[in-house]
Formats: sequence, C-alpha cells, structure tokens
Amino acid sequence: MVDAGPDPVTGKRKQVTRTFGTLREAKAEYASIMHRRYEAARAPFSQVRV
Repeated sequence: MVDAGPDPVTGKRKQVTRTFGTLREAKAEYASIMHRRYEAARAPFSQVRV
C-alpha cells in the first residue's frame, strides 16, 4: 500500500494497493507512483516567482 497523495477534488487521502509477482515489479511500480506524486506536487514554471 502506497500513499498517493491527496485527491485534488475532495482533498481526501488516496492509497494505492496492488499485487505483483516479483519484488522487482513491485519496486518499479512504487518508483513510478512516487515519481507521478512528485511531479504533481511541483508548481509549473509559469507560477514560480523568485
């Protein structure tokens, strides 16, 4: 089970649960989920001011 961040509409916590045949597959999917979560949290460059 991985915490996938808050739902943008409801604000509720989202969790992702999946089953895999191998540890390698599970780690690859975990990395993918965490990357998507990181990308969603970043602000677009047009909104960044320094």
